[in-house]
Amino acid sequence: MHPITNYVILSGAIVVLALVGAVLQDRKKSGGDAAGWPAWQSRTSNLPFVAIMQRRARFGNFGTHALAGGVAVWLLASWVHGPLAGWPAGIWRWLA
Repeated sequence: MHPITNYVILSGAIVVLALVGAVLQDRKKSGGDAAGWPAWQSRTSNLPFVAIMQRRARFGNFGTHALAGGVAVWLLASWVHGPLAGWPAGIWRWLA
């Protein structure tokens, strides 16, 4: 990967859009559900897994079928990458 100016600008724009978009969505949702929004905010986070690490939320509430199905979909999608794109992806990179 080379730090090409166009790529840096595009990546920066995506980061800004994601951060500003999250704040604007939070503001919109707080106006629409003024009663339930504080409770929702107290148990979630904008950063992945932060609420879980702070013990405000639990990781889980899904069964073995959901976990196995997710792994199967991931394996299939990463395997299909090889025939469609011409090179293997995911775990298939090391197995091929």
